[in-house]
Amino acid sequence: MPTANIIDRTIGSRLRAERLARQLDAPSFAESVGVTPDRLEAFETGFDRIDARTMVEICRRLNIGIRHFFEPWTDTLSSSEKAAWPLAAE
Repeated sequence: MPTANIIDRTIGSRLRAERLARQLDAPSFAESVGVTPDRLEAFETGFDRIDARTMVEICRRLNIGIRHFFEPWTDTLSSSEKAAWPLAAE
């Protein structure tokens, strides 16, 4: 059985924490972002990587910036990289 990548697991655990903090059930949340509940579970456990379109939908639904999911790694970006990646500033 393949293991989840640490980055995917971290993003997934942050996703689950945000969803639960808002008391959103998995089936309804999954439907609202356009995935199945099984796929949402795979995202939240880090076994599936979240594609860009779905990540944007997740952020919209949770009303948070995409940076929240990548904070552990954004400090490693240079100023020019941050400027080129405007969503990192949200």
